Amino acid sequence: MRRQVWRQAGLASLPIPREIGHVLVVSFPTAMPASATGSMLECLDPSERERWNRFQAPRVKGEFLVGKAMARRILGSALGLRAGDVRFTHNAKGKPELADGAYAFNLSHSHGWALFALTPSGRIGVDIERVRPVTDLMDLARRYFTPAEVEAIGIADSAAQLELFYRVWTRKEAFIKAHGLGVAYGLDRVEVSTDQEVKPHFARLGEGENPLTWSLEHLEPAPGYVGALACDVGLADLMLVHCVGWMD
Repeated sequence: MRRQVWRQAGLASLPIPREIGHVLVVSFPTAMPASATGSMLECLDPSERERWNRFQAPRVKGEFLVGKAMARRILGSALGLRAGDVRFTHNAKGKPELADGAYAFNLSHSHGWALFALTPSGRIGVDIERVRPVTDLMDLARRYFTPAEVEAIGIADSAAQLELFYRVWTRKEAFIKAHGLGVAYGLDRVEVSTDQEVKPHFARLGEGENPLTWSLEHLEPAPGYVGALACDVGLADLMLVHCVGWMD
């Protein structure tokens, strides 16, 4: 696969993937001035605006609005539609999908930053987390991770433990999100690589899933953030883009 570093591009010049195995990952901040609220809301459909209106916490409210609006703008660019004209359905597990099935996509955001992944085919999941202190880190790891993952975190030096925890967490979440499932699926049913010198990969998946058919990528979209991408096709081209001018 041709490797790429993060580069900058505007919404109008995003490299939309058109072939199987090509994936676009867009990174963008979720903070916005109050003056942009109106234009963001115009991208949403009535049900999304209703959900936005029910949120109380300003950060959650803002991340929801920017994430949904950006997802619609990127999908609209790929489909040749206005953001507000993009139509969704939901699969049996509740995961949103394009009504015409032209692309698979996934969105994740955490404390001021977001990732959006897009590919023409297959299942895809993306996750991002801001690296921040975790109370009772090892207890949480033992609750959600496999014994091999817990051991790897436990023997890591204190300076590396926290980031390794988030690497494992985001890799598992990316796989589960590709299926439209939540943590209740069982994070311990998915085992991921923990050696930072080895390309990320799945060591074990839930029943009926072959880890060799899945691709896994580690992402560092912004300082202080860790992310992961999972998809069930071989990656031929991974395009990583920091979106600039996203409010234009």
